[in-house]
Amino acid sequence: MSIRFFPRPGGHQIAYMQRKGRSPGILFLPGLGSNMISLKGDALDRFASSQGLSYLRYDPFGHGSSSGEQTEATVARDRPHKIKALIGIASAPDCTRETIPKRMDKDQLDELTRGTRSYIQVAGGWKVTQNFLEEGEKHCVLDQDMHVDYPVRLLHGTEDVTVPPSLSKRLKDRMIGDDVQVKMIDGGDHRLSTPENLDILLNTIRKPLLLQ
Repeated sequence: MSIRFFPRPGGHQIAYMQRKGRSPGILFLPGLGSNMISLKGDALDRFASSQGLSYLRYDPFGHGSSSGEQTEATVARDRPHKIKALIGIASAPDCTRETIPKRMDKDQLDELTRGTRSYIQVAGGWKVTQNFLEEGEKHCVLDQDMHVDYPVRLLHGTEDVTVPPSLSKRLKDRMIGDDVQVKMIDGGDHRLSTPENLDILLNTIRKPLLLQ
């Protein structure tokens, strides 16, 4: 598949790759600081092709081949009727509260608040702006219950030092539904991109979710 571009207002464009196939298909949303061309993205593409499933992956604003700045998206919450199943991979809900501020010291946070610095570059290479933190506040989910009528699987490595595994457990506790589960992957890191971890991801899709 080749990279294509979807025009957005303001002259920005979203880079995406799409494979046609049957529904329900797979939508891959990379995490903050990641992009669609990755071990997970490629593994999902091969899986979708082998099963005849449609597959769409894209780079969010400010990532990979897309233009613009980093932004937040809440696809599952804003478009629940489009979701048949949801798989979280090292989920980082409320990251602008729970994880990113902890990568900065008090002086750096104060500088952002006062506007004396336009951004702080934190570990991982992310440029954190005050606008980004404020925008993230609009999309926090851990302070409210979420009703879901589709299966949810939250995969998290026990050795993830980037996002605490406890966040996936807290997210599960906020998701009200008949089939919401957390799967802790023993020895798994944040990326969960080893061959063994990718097998777990694909089996999660294959057995209880899309191919039933």
